[in-house]
Amino acid sequence: MATSAATLQDIFDLCAKEYRFDSKAAIGLCAAAGYLPKKMTASAKPKATKDSIYASKVALEFAEEHDIDPHQLKGTAKNGRLSIKDLKESLKAGMKAKISPAAEKYARDNDYSFFGLTPAKGDKLLLADIKTAMAASKLDSDSEDEEIKISPAAKRAMKKYGIDLEDLENMVPSGKRGEVLLSDLKEMIADLE
Repeated sequence: MATSAATLQDIFDLCAKEYRFDSKAAIGLCAAAGYLPKKMTASAKPKATKDSIYASKVALEFAEEHDIDPHQLKGTAKNGRLSIKDLKESLKAGMKAKISPAAEKYARDNDYSFFGLTPAKGDKLLLADIKTAMAASKLDSDSEDEEIKISPAAKRAMKKYGIDLEDLENMVPSGKRGEVLLSDLKEMIADLE
């Protein structure tokens, strides 16, 4: 026999009065655990007011960072909640018309996100804007304390012969993507033997 939503509400109210706890908090706990019928959970759904929006804190922070008005969007997450996915899609939809096809293709081919970029001239992101932004982000990541990439074989040889990272400072790695290979260390190893 199923218990109706009204009967469950009466049970919560009676228990709250008898055992001195907050019935709304108990309903919230049971709803989160999935123990309540849909009629009760639908009524427990937060109602958005003019000043509030039903969204996660992270989504609201994302909206603020990207100058998105969350009140203008409809959430697609559970119970109509606004998610970061909704915000990213709205941002993408807003940017679609404001980026040249060449710039969009270049960004996509280089796995670069152009969201949040502003055009240098006019209202459309151009290929030059994407290239400039990519170069700037590469300069930011190429700091002096960047980790040197070393192949596993070269790491073993370094350990065996006591070669430190400082010893590799002036070396020009020959591996793909700037990786130090065992062959790069051969001359140094010969000097140590």
